Amino acid sequence: LDADGSRSRADALQLSLHRAADIRAKLHTEQSKLLSLKNAPCNQTTDCFLLFNTSSLELSGAVNVTGEIGNLSDGVEAAIFAFDEIELGPEVNVTFAGQRPLVLASRSSILLNTTLLPRPGTVGGFLGGFSVARTELLSDDPAHVLVGQVNENMSISSYNINGPGSPNVRVRLFTLSSQADHIPQQVRLTITCDDGERVDGVFRIGYLGSWSRWLMPTTSAADIRLALDQDLNFHRDLKRSMGFVNVTRLAASDWLLTMVTARNFIKIDVDKTRLVGRGVIAETTLIRNPNLLGGTFRLVWESVENSTKTRWLPYDVGADEFAIALLEDIDELKATAVTSPVLHNTQDGAPGLVWSLTLASDVDNPTPRTPALTPSFTQTRRLRIETNLTGVNASLTLSSGLRKSHRGHLSRLNDSIFSLAYGGAGAGYGGLGGGVVTALCEGAGKVARRDSIGKITLTNNGTTGGNAHRYDFITGGSGGAMGYVHPFVVSTLAEASSLPARGGAGGASIVLAAANDIRLGSMGEIIVDGGTGSAGHLLGGGGGSGGSILLQADGVLQLDEGYELSARGGNGGDGATASGGGGGGGRVLAYASTQSINSMRLDAHVDGGTCASDSSRDGERGVVRYHFQSGGIRYMVDTDHGGAFGTGGTLRIQAMDASEEATSIYSSPPFQGPEYKLSSENEQPERLSFFLRIDAISSSSTRQASGSWGAALLLYDIPTEGSLQDKNATVAIGIALSDAVRHASGFSGDLQQHLGASKYIRNTLISTARERRWYKIDVLFDWSRRVYDVMVDDILRTDDSILRADGVSRLGLYAWGGRGEASFDEIYLGPDHTMGFRCPRTTRSGVETEITRPLRRGWADQDSRSSYAALSKHHNHISRREVYAHNNGGLKPFDGEGHLSYRSEVDADLKELPAQINAGGLLRLRDGSAASELVRMRAVTADSRTNAYEVRGLPGDIEDDSKGHLASEFYYDESIRRLFGHNQKSRKQDAATYFWYGEHDNPDENAPLWLKGGIGACATDDMVHWRSYGIVLHYANLTDMVHARDAWLPGCDGYSTRFGSERGYGCIGAQGLHAIRPRVLLADLGNTEHVNSTVELPFINDHYSAQESGHGFVMWMGLDDKNYSLALAAVASSAHASGPFSFRRSMYPDGNATRDQAVWSTSNRDLSLLGRSYYADIEYVLPSAQMQPVWQHVLSASGEIDFGLSYHRGIYMRDYDDYHDIYLQRWRLEDKPWLVLCVNRYNHMDNFSVPRGESFGEDGAACPDPDYYKLILGQGYSSEQGLALGINSRFKDPNLANNSHWLASSVPDVKAQPWTNNYLDGACGRGSVDGGWDLNDPDLPDRTITDRSNCSNIRDNPVHETNVDDLVGTLKIVETRRVKFLAVSSLTPDLLDTSAALDFLEGGLEDRIGTSPIELDALLSENFDWNFRGTSMSTFKSPVIAEETFPDLKPVPASVARYHQYNSRYNDRAYHSLGCVFDGDCPVNFLDQTAPAVNGRYGH
Repeated sequence: LDADGSRSRADALQLSLHRAADIRAKLHTEQSKLLSLKNAPCNQTTDCFLLFNTSSLELSGAVNVTGEIGNLSDGVEAAIFAFDEIELGPEVNVTFAGQRPLVLASRSSILLNTTLLPRPGTVGGFLGGFSVARTELLSDDPAHVLVGQVNENMSISSYNINGPGSPNVRVRLFTLSSQADHIPQQVRLTITCDDGERVDGVFRIGYLGSWSRWLMPTTSAADIRLALDQDLNFHRDLKRSMGFVNVTRLAASDWLLTMVTARNFIKIDVDKTRLVGRGVIAETTLIRNPNLLGGTFRLVWESVENSTKTRWLPYDVGADEFAIALLEDIDELKATAVTSPVLHNTQDGAPGLVWSLTLASDVDNPTPRTPALTPSFTQTRRLRIETNLTGVNASLTLSSGLRKSHRGHLSRLNDSIFSLAYGGAGAGYGGLGGGVVTALCEGAGKVARRDSIGKITLTNNGTTGGNAHRYDFITGGSGGAMGYVHPFVVSTLAEASSLPARGGAGGASIVLAAANDIRLGSMGEIIVDGGTGSAGHLLGGGGGSGGSILLQADGVLQLDEGYELSARGGNGGDGATASGGGGGGGRVLAYASTQSINSMRLDAHVDGGTCASDSSRDGERGVVRYHFQSGGIRYMVDTDHGGAFGTGGTLRIQAMDASEEATSIYSSPPFQGPEYKLSSENEQPERLSFFLRIDAISSSSTRQASGSWGAALLLYDIPTEGSLQDKNATVAIGIALSDAVRHASGFSGDLQQHLGASKYIRNTLISTARERRWYKIDVLFDWSRRVYDVMVDDILRTDDSILRADGVSRLGLYAWGGRGEASFDEIYLGPDHTMGFRCPRTTRSGVETEITRPLRRGWADQDSRSSYAALSKHHNHISRREVYAHNNGGLKPFDGEGHLSYRSEVDADLKELPAQINAGGLLRLRDGSAASELVRMRAVTADSRTNAYEVRGLPGDIEDDSKGHLASEFYYDESIRRLFGHNQKSRKQDAATYFWYGEHDNPDENAPLWLKGGIGACATDDMVHWRSYGIVLHYANLTDMVHARDAWLPGCDGYSTRFGSERGYGCIGAQGLHAIRPRVLLADLGNTEHVNSTVELPFINDHYSAQESGHGFVMWMGLDDKNYSLALAAVASSAHASGPFSFRRSMYPDGNATRDQAVWSTSNRDLSLLGRSYYADIEYVLPSAQMQPVWQHVLSASGEIDFGLSYHRGIYMRDYDDYHDIYLQRWRLEDKPWLVLCVNRYNHMDNFSVPRGESFGEDGAACPDPDYYKLILGQGYSSEQGLALGINSRFKDPNLANNSHWLASSVPDVKAQPWTNNYLDGACGRGSVDGGWDLNDPDLPDRTITDRSNCSNIRDNPVHETNVDDLVGTLKIVETRRVKFLAVSSLTPDLLDTSAALDFLEGGLEDRIGTSPIELDALLSENFDWNFRGTSMSTFKSPVIAEETFPDLKPVPASVARYHQYNSRYNDRAYHSLGCVFDGDCPVNFLDQTAPAVNGRYGH
């Protein structure tokens, strides 16, 4: 920004161009969208397809869009497709694919009038039970991973792939075996008879009442072993089994029986009744006792935190007892399967027992929230053994998996831990899934399971039914269990081509979210039913649970008749023995601000699936929940009847009468209406504004129920505890409308009772309120002082009421009493952009303001400062002499002071005075024009809801007798006013209405640039009660015509642009500009072409004058920057007296700055004038003084007098101008010092010089010959001095720098050039100094010496007489006088500019307020009429020139360059220059310049 922060009109234009470009870019974008929609297949063809793929995030078909992944809550990952608006009609065929839940989000509204039907197991729905793992997360048909394949591929993780509501459990498989040292029991069996006799017949061996087959005495050992193994071992009753017996034949009828695997002592019985022979005896003899296995053991279920132990179990516990003990003692187990123990032989033949264990639980069973995610998990549970066994080296071994199982079909389950949904149960979600069925499963073992109420029963089936998991509504439905009661069956069928008894898949998850409204049309359907289980050989698969539907609208939910929402559970599959359990119903939830008044009731199909063989195993019904913030009321945005200020709609709330029943699942709150949570719980807004009206439902009950029903707006304090509708919440501020308008702060309790009884909202603002009309409410907060003001219809009704709150957290809109409805419109809560502006207040002391008015500043101190001409003393060569170096030579250094060069007569007016409310600054509208203007200005509601108006008088009736002026009728319905015609006026309309406009500075120093201040407006018709219209012109809209920025600075305003240039709008804001003394006139628009003649002017009749019938208002004001350096005038206009005003331009009227101006109309209102005071300068002119140069000797560079050059440059001597004056001496080398050498011809090192007068050799030869020759280099010699000196020339060479060192400078007007340049100025031309003669030219003696005294300017310092200073220079301003003027200009008919006619005079107003002169806008226009002539065309004041004459000294133009030897560059006045040849601007010397001018010129 510039240093003073101003903005020029060019800046404002650039800002407007930026915004215009952005708007054009937005329009182009919208047009492109419209064209794209027009060209979409849905418009071009009858078939319109859309495919949402939530795995690839692609929307294809009629619209091609890429969505994005959103993490909604608790790890739920959804595919989000966001649009500006969503409208799906019946012609749109929507299909789905993918595994993520779907979110359709609209930045505005959603209209659904087609079917959304995803396939179960997609769009967030989980697969049905069959696989134990999932390798393709985003595939809708992933490959199956069966039991046994997890351990085969260690990269596969088994987890609950069927969803949180499925019967899926974590299965752990174990093999438990016992063993001890092998010391088998040995028994000898002997059959004998008398000697000589033979034994015949048969016998048999018995154990615990069981007998072997009949054996012969001659039977071999192998046959006896086979008989014992087959006849005395029972797999299902190990206690009655003998185990494996090794038989050795010792003699003919003598055998040794070794009990290899016996668990107990074996007592053998022998049936000998069929043996024949005398004295036959069959007996057994114990040879060795066995190592018997006995005692007890128990299992320990361990976690990191604790462990759970089973009871002590006998070493040979049976399957039934074992299974029940596990389930009863370990709570985390849901089901167990235990095979009956069987005997087994260890490697050394030791006997033992083997159990196969299958344990199912929900513990450590990781479950993702959506099918597309893999959960992370760790195993936290383990199983170990504690033993108390007897026997030699007795022990128990617990092995993971069933590979060591004694059952072959179980040993195929080589996975030790996996997750699987089995047992035929249905999945749960909103309701429980159908349970399992008792079905035989030979070989799976006895199964104990826990039912839904915790009771444990012993059955032969798998796990329990699906849970009704209460997870977020974004979760899809879960899959049902497969129709098998044990995992080994799946393993057995792994290679089967078909997959019978598979569980049904879960329903999808769909979310519709809109920033505004959601509407389901008559053909709108969302169906997310669960899938049906597959049929099985014995048991069918369980049904999948229904999915989830979430409708979330920040606005209104509209449900048309015929819509359908369905999240049914899937049916169980058929089976030969039993069908699968039904799936539980899903969940449907709706969040909205409210439901439309004409909407159908929210309902959905969430029935559970059925089980064909047993209805008790049907799935439970799901959940339908809806939550409207408004509670048990109905409300809507009514766009049919309009709202206050002519808005397109209003919020209507119908309170539910006490006799009505609540239709919501929630109980009706004590007060009825929507509540809105603020962005934070500690907001401190500066302003609350809204419009409010009430309408009775029944006109017959209106008067009877007066005061018992109404409407209220409440702002709640910072919450501490309780819900949003906690009846004990504290209300920071409450405004209620019933039979009166009331307010209160800091109350709490049962709001319905409080409102109805007006017990707590009891402070009256207006004592008599009406129905069917709008009230405008403004609440202004001052949190630092904890007070608030309330204005009703812009009139201050309460001031500085105590605010009992620390902040606000939410806002509630309520209708109460059940007898009517409330309407709200234009609700605003936030900063106060009126910047704390308040209207005047009338007291006993007069009209005052409670706000600090800006300081009106007049002319600054620097404007009123007189100044003197600076004293100067010119020094020349005389004053610089040594005699004057001491005590200034006896001269006074400064003789007196300078003359007054600037005389300011600026008075100390208008300096730092607060702005006043002057009567002359008011706009007066006569004969009720204000009421008509305001009714026309304020857009009112054309409400067609009812014609049964209850009118209590004419439209101008007083609302409150105590405060009746300017009552709220300006907001009264236009339709009511039209009933009586526009000629009807209230009793107050006969009085004139006055509008006051005042400048206002925002007291907040930290306010943004666009809220630094503005011009506020108020109106009154009695000077007592004032209506506020707020800021009608912001300083941010001001521009000046002076300063412009060097560079545009984008982005500093904090605004960003979505379209167009990335540079943004650039800087906006007042930037230090502010207005001063605004004043408004009513324009006669009928006389100007600037106004659209098609504008309709309502409420105008013949009674009003033509001037007042117009609706144009023009504001004139002063405009200045923060440094008060501009003093501009500015103009703005508006269609209404109450604004807003549009800034037109700033200017200097007639070119003069002003700080005090006013506009008014003449008494007959046929002419509007602009008056202003200003200060202007008057110049006084005299000829300037002309000083003469004083002659001076030429000085050398060392400061010594050069007498020869002084003579030559002052008088001219031809001998000083002869370059060849010593030509003869040059020939004889006498111009060079004596130097004669004798040069050795053979040895140059033997050279010598010859002194003058000496000779050597024969005949007086100077240099002996032939060895030497003579070389003469110079013969100059001074006999007087006896020195070898050359003769010097007297020629004054102009090319020597020392000869041009000195310049004439005796007076300031001298402008001298070097002598070398003056030497060339003459008419003799620019010839060479040697005259063209060579130094050795033989004709030099005969040459003619030229006298150049008259053809050159060599004599540039001629001796001249120094006369008295009687010369004068050009005219100059010797004094400037600043004086005050008053100017009055007529305005153009549209009042937006001044015309060419004006009057002005020197002077100002004489009256004063205190010590300050009165301001122009303090004058009443009626009392300050102006006899306007308009004879002047300009305020220019010509300079004042003295009338005295100066004989012979009149200044001439040439005096400016009187002593100038050149103008701009050296030699530009030479005789040969164009200036001399054509213009006569020839060389000058100081002698010529001292003579009077001839024909206006000096010199030659």
